[in-house]
Amino acid sequence: MSSNLKTIALVGASTRFGTRSNLGNFVLKALTNSSDFDVTVISRKSSKSTFDPSIKVITVSDSYSENEMVDAFRGKDAVVLTTSHGIGWKEVAIIDAAIEAGVKRFIPCGYGSNSQNEGAREIFPMLAPKARLVEYLESTEYTGMTWTAIATGLFLDLGLSSGFMGYDIAGRKATIWDSGNVQFSTTTCATVATSVIKVLNHLNDTANKYLYISSFETSMNSILASLEKATGGRKWDVTYVQTDDQIKEGEEAVSDGDFMKARNLVLAASFKGGLGADFTTEKSLANDALGLPVEDFDTVIAEIAKSAEPS
Repeated sequence: MSSNLKTIALVGASTRFGTRSNLGNFVLKALTNSSDFDVTVISRKSSKSTFDPSIKVITVSDSYSENEMVDAFRGKDAVVLTTSHGIGWKEVAIIDAAIEAGVKRFIPCGYGSNSQNEGAREIFPMLAPKARLVEYLESTEYTGMTWTAIATGLFLDLGLSSGFMGYDIAGRKATIWDSGNVQFSTTTCATVATSVIKVLNHLNDTANKYLYISSFETSMNSILASLEKATGGRKWDVTYVQTDDQIKEGEEAVSDGDFMKARNLVLAASFKGGLGADFTTEKSLANDALGLPVEDFDTVIAEIAKSAEPS
């Protein structure tokens, strides 16, 4: 099905993960590489990011005030969010602004863990706002604006190369939770970006849906084995930790205001098991319906390992 959407507003393109590009940069690249779309980046005034001169940029206040967002979204067919958890409740105002501006399709920042699983929300409370936003979008369907949320699991390439998932590629070290055999879904950032393009090109099939996609269903041990293979075949130094201990540490840190330790809770939503992290057991994947590429696990892991090696 061809898209009847042309003008796209992207909110969150400047987000970065340390020195590495974050999801917004991948989505921006996918949109600008497609001849189907005319993309405008919505950037905060405090942002230090710069964009290619060919990309249209609208600057708004850090508060994402509704009036500013209505003006920014006016004339846009779709709004795509790739913002961080930090905007929280502001996303409701952004949704309202999109409706007032006459936007046809809204893609919220629903990437990552399965926010529709109650157990996952209990372990990782920051999923609760994502679930509430889906409910809010459902309540706005009468306006005529449609929406699509995309659950992706952990971002495999970003999570491994940054060390976020517990693998130190340069140091050949890994931290494995429990047995390391729990299966979970994970997706590369490029495939997440492709899924956004596919959603915008499959409007009828994706309208008002919470979709599950993945590059792979894997485990910590499978990732470790592939990394060892990609880095010369030698065994890595492995530290084993208990999931419950990691959750407790994360909860205590968050209660003390140390939100950096929320990482433990993010990982627990995938590594604990029984929390809907293996999307093939939770819901059917939308990969085939969207026409997402089939990726080779060892090839992807080898590319990640190579990119993470010291230069």
